[in-house]
Amino acid sequence: MLRQVLLALILSSMTQLSESDEKALSYNGGKIMTEPIKLSLLWFGNKWQSSGQEALRNAILSLTSTTPTSSEVPTLRKWWEIIRQYTDSSGNPATGNVNLGPQCSYTGPTLNVTVKTIMGIGGAVFNKTLIGKFGSALNCDRVFTVENNTIYHVLFDDGVGFNNSDENGELRSRCSGEFEPIETGGGLVKMVWARKPTGPSDQCSWVISGRSEMGPPNGDKGLDDMIGFVLGNIAEQVTNGDDRGWTDGFHGVSSLCASQMETGDVSPAFVDPVSKVRFNMIGTNAYRYMVQEIWDQRIKNCALQISGMKKSFLFLSKAK
Repeated sequence: MLRQVLLALILSSMTQLSESDEKALSYNGGKIMTEPIKLSLLWFGNKWQSSGQEALRNAILSLTSTTPTSSEVPTLRKWWEIIRQYTDSSGNPATGNVNLGPQCSYTGPTLNVTVKTIMGIGGAVFNKTLIGKFGSALNCDRVFTVENNTIYHVLFDDGVGFNNSDENGELRSRCSGEFEPIETGGGLVKMVWARKPTGPSDQCSWVISGRSEMGPPNGDKGLDDMIGFVLGNIAEQVTNGDDRGWTDGFHGVSSLCASQMETGDVSPAFVDPVSKVRFNMIGTNAYRYMVQEIWDQRIKNCALQISGMKKSFLFLSKAK
C-alpha cells in the first residue's frame, strides 16, 4: 500500500513538472524597458471616485517604492522583483523605477464610444490647443509628451458604453489591451487600456471571485479587478512592449498566468477578520490588493514573489 502511495505521489509530481516545463518564455531580441519609466494616465469616464483613483495610483507607485512595508503579506515591490529578473540583450534588468507622469480626465459623452473617438482624445492630450477644444470635458494636469520610457494608459470606468460595431469588439470582449499607434506632433505612440467591469456578470469580473465570498480589498470590486489588469499591462509593456521581448509567441509574463485567476485559483489569500476583505498583496500606505500571479523564470511557474508561495489562508487584524 505504501509503495502504491509513493508511486502515485511520484507520478503526480512528474505530471506537475511536465505541465510547468511546457510553459516557458524566451527572449526574442526586442526592447526591454530598463531605465526609469513613467505612467501617463487618461481617466476616461465620469464615474471615477477619488478614493478609487488614489488606490490605483498607489498600486502603481508601490511597485518600486523604497518605503519599507512592515507586513506578513507579500508586497507589490516583491511582486515587481519577479519582473526584474527579465533582462535585455546586454543583461540589464527590467526597470526598478516606476513613477507617475501627466494625467488627464475625459468626462464628455461616454455612450456609444468608438476606437476612433478614443484615438482622437488620446491624440489631443499631447497638444495644449487640442485639449482646449474639448472645453471642460478634457482636463490635464500637464500635457502628455512623447518619450520612449513612458507607458500611456487609458482607464475606462464602468459607465463607458462601447459601440456595437465590429471594430470596437475588442473593447467589449476583453478586459485590457492595446491600441494601434497614433500620430502625435512628436511622433507615433502606443496606448494600452484597461476597463472597469460593469458588474458580476461581466467576463472581466473575476479577480475577486472563486471559492471565497470575502469582499474586495478597496471596497469596490470592479476597481480591484481593474487594478490587476493595469499592473499586468505595465508588466507586459516593460518586458514585451514590441512583441519581441519575453514571450512564448502568444503570451507574456502576465498573460501566461491569467488563466489561474479565471478559475478562482488565487494564492495565497489573506483575510481581515474585521472588515472581511480578501487580498494577496500589500502596497505602500497599507493599501491592499488582489493581484494576479506572473511567470517566474527561476521556478518555472506562476508566482507572487521570487520564492513562490504555498496556497493558504492567513487571517490578519492589521489593515487599512
